[in-house]
Amino acid sequence: MPRKNVSLWRKKFRGNVKRDADNLAKLINAGWDVLTVWECQTVNRRKVADCLRRFLRNRARGEN
Repeated sequence: MPRKNVSLWRKKFRGNVKRDADNLAKLINAGWDVLTVWECQTVNRRKVADCLRRFLRNRARGEN
């Protein structure tokens, strides 16, 4: 959290969290399977690829 204008950044952060949760709920309610990948996780491409493979494999099997 930036040290200047903390109230603005807190409000912005809360808004982003709510927006992301709302969008996730809309996607799930529309029948989508969702995998969230954070930018910091993309440093290790092998781990991202493994995670994506597991996600897709589980979806193909009908697992959550």
